[in-house]
Amino acid sequence: MLAQVTCYQSSAIIESVEKSVAKFGYYPQLDGLRALAFFLVFSNHLKPLPDVSPIISPAWVFLQSLMGWGWMGVQIFFVLSGFLITSLLLQERADKNRIDLPAFFIRRSLRIWPLYYLMILINFLILPLVLSHGSLGFGGPVWSAMCQTYLLPFLAFVGNFWMPEHYGVKLPLSLLILWSVCVEEQFYLAWGFTLARFKTFRALGLLLVVILMAAAVIRAGLYFLSRDNGAFYFHTLAQMDTLAVGAIIALLRHLGQLPAATISRYGVLFFLAPVAYYSFLALAVPNVGANHPSQIFVFTGNAVFSGCLLLSLLYWRPASRWFSLPLFVLIGRHTYAMYLTHLFAFILAESMLGGRFHFLGDLGHWLLHTLLAVLLTALFAFLSWHGLEKWFQRLRKSFV
Repeated sequence: MLAQVTCYQSSAIIESVEKSVAKFGYYPQLDGLRALAFFLVFSNHLKPLPDVSPIISPAWVFLQSLMGWGWMGVQIFFVLSGFLITSLLLQERADKNRIDLPAFFIRRSLRIWPLYYLMILINFLILPLVLSHGSLGFGGPVWSAMCQTYLLPFLAFVGNFWMPEHYGVKLPLSLLILWSVCVEEQFYLAWGFTLARFKTFRALGLLLVVILMAAAVIRAGLYFLSRDNGAFYFHTLAQMDTLAVGAIIALLRHLGQLPAATISRYGVLFFLAPVAYYSFLALAVPNVGANHPSQIFVFTGNAVFSGCLLLSLLYWRPASRWFSLPLFVLIGRHTYAMYLTHLFAFILAESMLGGRFHFLGDLGHWLLHTLLAVLLTALFAFLSWHGLEKWFQRLRKSFV
């Protein structure tokens, strides 16, 4: 009897989630997942942790290693994009028997372009004005090389292809971070056309499996052919397994072929598997960056375990509740602006602190710098939303 009740409750939860998604296309818990992905990236860009007492040094080293793997948050973002974009387009095709590609591209552009192009304006025009006496100032060697090499590619959302080929050209970190937005924009374009043209779900599923399996081979080829550590990280094809995992989950859910009851019953395992994987990497492979050749195949693991985390949030009620907490949802809704501006926050926080507050010690100064960077990032996101993004969000509703 208890098993029957549990099964019934599990089915009711799943049915409720499915109806909510079908009707609104919105998952509040995935805003919480966006918040997690952002804070992973944020931690990766923090200053190294200062030395502490030998008593807690092992835990400190482990925490430092966890932060070193924080770049995996970008791949969580990619899995989310693959899932959400595929879900929305498949639902539109089912409802209308077609996909309105112009409306889809306009909606995506109104979401991505305003802040993206503002960041380009800041990096190529405003920063050179502020730093007019440095190498990044107008006419300076670094600024000139940056403009000649990267301005047009980033304007056209292909800057990520130029970065491995021109690795010696110095870039502000606040511009370099736009590479992932280029990958997203290319994905929207290619995947929108693909979903609008595919003939059968079987063919679409086969394509996704091929993409998932080919990504590691592509990464290996990019690395060993170019001998450039950046190539297999920034190249769009090298990141396609993360996007494919999200799309596969969306396709199976759309076809009703996900073992939803099983995932719900064993949701804790789907949730803990990525945690164990992340912790194992931090313990076994410390201090390895995203561009290290060992990541050629680790990326596939990142994609698969990020998919497990996504499934747990969709079908395991405790995880769904935790990640749907109002604070997490609020942060998740603003992660785009926070992601694009947090490196400015680091730079400004360091400038504001200067040589002051060293009486707090290394740890105190690190904590103060981190807190100030968090507050500045939140402020930038607030200003971005109220000063720019929300006006374009209102305009997007005309193309739903």
